[in-house]
Amino acid sequence: MIRKNLKRSNKNFFVRYTLIAGAFLCLFAVLLSAGLAEQESPFTEVVSSLRNPFMKWQPKPAFVKKVEKPVVVEIKPVEPAPPPVKKIAKPVKLPRLVLPKMSVTGLIFKTKQPQAIINGQVVGVGDIVARAKVLKIKEGGIIFKYADEIYFVKYFNK
Repeated sequence: MIRKNLKRSNKNFFVRYTLIAGAFLCLFAVLLSAGLAEQESPFTEVVSSLRNPFMKWQPKPAFVKKVEKPVVVEIKPVEPAPPPVKKIAKPVKLPRLVLPKMSVTGLIFKTKQPQAIINGQVVGVGDIVARAKVLKIKEGGIIFKYADEIYFVKYFNK
């Protein structure tokens, strides 16, 4: 029986203090809503200066200017720029370069390596004579390349 009385007294003790704690919470809520409990304390300053560990860290700006009046900027539509003027250069006709003077005195053209005698030298296909490259040797004459132009020099057999 003594044990039953102890259990009941513990229950009454718990109920009593629960009611008192609830009353204090209600009183604190009323004071908060009235604004009486909101006072600056050193603890709130310390907490507000701490960095939130769940936010990405960003350095504080060195200088922040407070703007009292907002700045209004008018944006006007811009007219498109006129298309650029293309200047077309008139083609200039350059005078055609003249092949240097060459004297062809003989041809050998019906062989695997055709040859010719030009200015007293024996030359073959691919050789250079007077800054002109020999491209082809055939029965009627020789084809040269000189200054990116193609020339045909006829050979007259006397």
